[in-house]
Amino acid sequence: MTALRDMVLSGDLRPGERLNEVGLADALGISRAPLREAIQHLRSEGLLTAVAGRGAYVRSLTPTELEELFEVRHLLEIHALRLAAARATPQELETLRADMSERGHLFDTFPSRPQENDFHLRIARLAGNSALLAVITDVHRQTQLVRQQIADSNHAHPDRILHEHADLIEALIAGDVDRAEAILVEHLRVTMAEGMAILEGR
Repeated sequence: MTALRDMVLSGDLRPGERLNEVGLADALGISRAPLREAIQHLRSEGLLTAVAGRGAYVRSLTPTELEELFEVRHLLEIHALRLAAARATPQELETLRADMSERGHLFDTFPSRPQENDFHLRIARLAGNSALLAVITDVHRQTQLVRQQIADSNHAHPDRILHEHADLIEALIAGDVDRAEAILVEHLRVTMAEGMAILEGR
């Protein structure tokens, strides 16, 4: 399941692409039964859709769906940010800053387990609420369906993203939660706008 999810989130399987069960089973070195279980699980996560008689497809978000997902992300991640500000230790924040400084590119690309390095999920983990983290992870994965499309377009601005992430960390370390929240709100707004531009063909 993890390998198939990573193929979807990394863009190896593109939005709207039909899943070739035979080819995927061979590529992943598994039989069709566990592959079908993985497909069902990813359908429940909102990453795949099924068409009767035609099979499973990588979900293609509509502009409305993307906007709704970002509205939810906004609410959840602001809450997680404030919990992280209250609960994270200075050492944990310094570790996050050091990781960003030394390996910042990992937070905005897709390694084999993208959820382990994603900046937003690192912040959510610092909130110390496993239920909140699980919900944020599910919503975040769905918005990532357009992330690779942004990276492949002229809408991608990785330097801006890294700069905003760094500014957010510095605000948390300084104890300026209001500034950290303002940075996050604007960051999510711009990211959503980039995704909307892709989906609307601008």
